[in-house]
Amino acid sequence: MLGQPARTTVATRADIGYLPGELSLWPGFTGWSTLKFLEQLTRRPALDRDALLERLGLGDAELRRPVRTYSDGMKQKLGLVQALQCRPKLAFLDEPTKGLDPLVQQSFYEIVAGTRARGTTVFLSSHVLPEVERVCDRVAIVRRGRIIASGTIDSVLQSQRRRVRASFTTSVAADTLAAYGDVVSRSDNAVELHVARTAVPALVEALRSLPLADLTIEPLGLEDAFLEYYR
Repeated sequence: MLGQPARTTVATRADIGYLPGELSLWPGFTGWSTLKFLEQLTRRPALDRDALLERLGLGDAELRRPVRTYSDGMKQKLGLVQALQCRPKLAFLDEPTKGLDPLVQQSFYEIVAGTRARGTTVFLSSHVLPEVERVCDRVAIVRRGRIIASGTIDSVLQSQRRRVRASFTTSVAADTLAAYGDVVSRSDNAVELHVARTAVPALVEALRSLPLADLTIEPLGLEDAFLEYYR
């Protein structure tokens, strides 16, 4: 890890930022005390603390209060700051946007982009798959403690089934297309199917004989791909 032997050292730990999924802080500490204490443990200066506090909307008044008075969202903000304030080389963030409102989530996405641009490797664990798709370069899907798929976002999506939406100028029986994939929705003149990538050419050929008005073929999103692996 980080070019060091398997046994981690104090110096190695100083290069790692960590936000646990269940964040426990010292209730009697103020926000300031928490951040400064954790900075001292790393033995590295909190170069990014002020910028992070500003981006996440934690002001001096809030930081002077005891942590026991914080809402869940405020605790999560504090947890993010402590994980990244000392500019770690490697950051583990478990469910990082839990409890954050949409505006703060947007700020978090921008923070992650800036952190990565400075050379930090970020491991993000999340069940919010659109979030993973938005901020990550690579993804690993874990089932029962084992990695069952991994790769770039694009490679994972490209290997999955396709979402096909077809609309027609007149009524068409969706059952005529069911042989090519799973029909997930239908109406008198439109149908949506999930189709194996290898079956797409045959489906397109079948559509040539129907009164086609419009056709969209796209990979499933990461959430759909995740569900495919769990079938």
